[in-house]
Amino acid sequence: MNQESRRRCAHSAPRFTFAEVLVAMVLMAVVLPVAVRGLLIANRAGSVAAKKAMAGRLADRFLAEAVLTQSWANGDTQAGDFGTDYPGYRWESAHVPWSDYEPQMQVVTVNVFYTHQGQEYSVSLSTLATEPQTQ
Repeated sequence: MNQESRRRCAHSAPRFTFAEVLVAMVLMAVVLPVAVRGLLIANRAGSVAAKKAMAGRLADRFLAEAVLTQSWANGDTQAGDFGTDYPGYRWESAHVPWSDYEPQMQVVTVNVFYTHQGQEYSVSLSTLATEPQTQ
């Protein structure tokens, strides 16, 4: 191989200029934090959605059991938690008359609360139930 062909091979390799490298670094400095922040937001939304789905299932189960056993009629407002099976979840239930025309019908509402990353969220479910018959 002669001197001229060696020079051509050496010059044919791709090279980046300082300006191109600088632009690429600035672009990465802008895009990378935005992308990471987007991933963090998506992760948090997924976590909140999973906890919200669990709170919805707990509220549904609690409300069905309260209507079936008529335990909702034991007082105007009740509160508690789900014990060690579901730590971090707590509930409150209340009932109010459905209307002046149907006083025996009650709107029974249960709210399930949970905390995620220091912020409290809640799920609320309601249903109609009839007053228990007193004998």
